[in-house]
Amino acid sequence: MSARPFAIIDVETTGMNPLRDRIIEVAVIRGDGREEFSTLVNPGRPVPPFITSLTGIGDGELEAAPSFSDIALELAELLEGAVFVAHNARFDYAFIRNEFKRLGIPFSAPTLCTVRLSRKLYPKSGGHSLERIIERHDITVSSRHRALDDARAVSAFLAIARREKEERYEAVLAGLLKLPSLPSAIPEKMVRDLPGGPGVYLFYGERGELLYVGKSRNVRERVLAHFAADHGSEKEMLLATSIRSIEARPTSGELSALLLEAELVREFAPIHNYRLQRRRKGIAAAPVTTAAGYETLSLSATDGADEGEDMALFSSRRAAEEEIALLARAYQLCTKLLGIEKGRGEGACFAHQLRRCRGACIGLEEPASYNRRFRDAFAFRSVEKWPYSSPILITEEGEGGAGSAYAVDRWRILASIEYDRDGMFRVRDAGRPYDRHTSRILQGFLGRPRSSVRVRPISGPEISSLLGEALSC
Repeated sequence: MSARPFAIIDVETTGMNPLRDRIIEVAVIRGDGREEFSTLVNPGRPVPPFITSLTGIGDGELEAAPSFSDIALELAELLEGAVFVAHNARFDYAFIRNEFKRLGIPFSAPTLCTVRLSRKLYPKSGGHSLERIIERHDITVSSRHRALDDARAVSAFLAIARREKEERYEAVLAGLLKLPSLPSAIPEKMVRDLPGGPGVYLFYGERGELLYVGKSRNVRERVLAHFAADHGSEKEMLLATSIRSIEARPTSGELSALLLEAELVREFAPIHNYRLQRRRKGIAAAPVTTAAGYETLSLSATDGADEGEDMALFSSRRAAEEEIALLARAYQLCTKLLGIEKGRGEGACFAHQLRRCRGACIGLEEPASYNRRFRDAFAFRSVEKWPYSSPILITEEGEGGAGSAYAVDRWRILASIEYDRDGMFRVRDAGRPYDRHTSRILQGFLGRPRSSVRVRPISGPEISSLLGEALSC
């Protein structure tokens, strides 16, 4: 068993969110039960009625109770050097850690979750909630949902389990103490079996709904990082408590993981993916030239899937017109040519009358001079131009010689190819439409030298052959 003593802890709180809610009662049983600590805690806010109904703790009782800052040092001394033991330990640990954090006191401790211990030692039991454990072992409890009585119930369970499962108890305990803190609903084997290389991982909820898609160069480490972070982020906390199963899809490398993540997010729109979402309407500003030779912009709605080389992209038409107006003023461009001045008919634009336009609208400025300023104005918003003289093949080799390849032209994936260690190709899909998010992934990936991929030109006949049938090297 761990050389560290145990500190069995239970907290009652104003709610379920450790970032927003507060502790209203805390109890600690140190070691073998000979040292107990218990106190109400003034949360500095009203207690919701349903919490009072559950615990019996109301605002009146808490008015004279100490605040967490009043008990923080004493509590820190009780927990120092001990294993943090609780039923559903992540909940109690998150609340204690965040209360300390608000006071600027660092706190961390190894944790032992007695939900997981019960599952290991009593796998055939019907349930592992504290209520079911109390019933199963006939543990006497004076007041459920009070911190000290619940902590005493956990302490009694540990003593019973040690006695009943003497042969396995120490080994199971040692194994659990070596594991990172996982949500109680996630079996250790599920995480242990995750790949240690690049890929995409999918979190599913209680009804099998897809909650989140992520990618990493080391899937197992990244998944564990989600669980390690749930006490410090509301998003991570909510996600971790909702996960019921995890799926991993290994990829040959980082680029393949990025592209697969984007594809899955677009297709399934998981509720916890905020950065990557289904295609949203925006405004594309495409360069056009007037009959008189002046360059300007044509605004149109886009869902990110259309082909073409746009000069600029905007979140909305209003945002586009506001920024174009600012650039027109800064670079002395014509608001009529840019299409943001309406209803003046023939003649000079209003900006020309204010000497903010050099007269392109009435032919006073030559197109060549005007067009230079126009390109300078929108250079920082321009969609990245294709930097190659031909289509390219991006090859990403994974473990054992197998890998993936992508035929790409003008930031559009023409074909996605998988090949095995013997060099046999299989075209996974072909003819994808242009997609802005995929374009950004490719730009970012190819913009930095990487030893994990090879890039070479690919000819038209080779592309035709790839799209027609699988090839061998």
